[in-house]
Amino acid sequence: MKTLLSGLQVCWQQITAEEHDQVVGQLSHLPHIIAAGLVNMTKCAAEQNHFSLDYAAGGFKSTTRIAASDPQLWTAILQSNSSILIQQIEQFCRSLDKVKRALQKDDREGINQFFEQAKAVRTILDHDSQ
Repeated sequence: MKTLLSGLQVCWQQITAEEHDQVVGQLSHLPHIIAAGLVNMTKCAAEQNHFSLDYAAGGFKSTTRIAASDPQLWTAILQSNSSILIQQIEQFCRSLDKVKRALQKDDREGINQFFEQAKAVRTILDHDSQ
């Protein structure tokens, strides 16, 4: 495989199966769960509050694009990596709870730190892809 792809200047990194499952859980599987959950939640909200999903603009569409993936495929993927995903979902819920508590306390600094940290990390991703 390395010989076949050598002309593409691929950067090879060897990791264990456990490391692979952790990484793809965090960077692929969990985002699919979050995107699908956001779409499902929004569908219910739209039905209850009588608004149309036609109002969804770029941010919502970009964030939830992957929710349109094959449900049977993603069911199988999630079941094959369930123990790691359960841990990651719990960790994500703790992150949301932290933001919720900051909102409840009107903690402007805590809310700002949440977004500042995310911005700093996301900016690194943009620089790495150039």
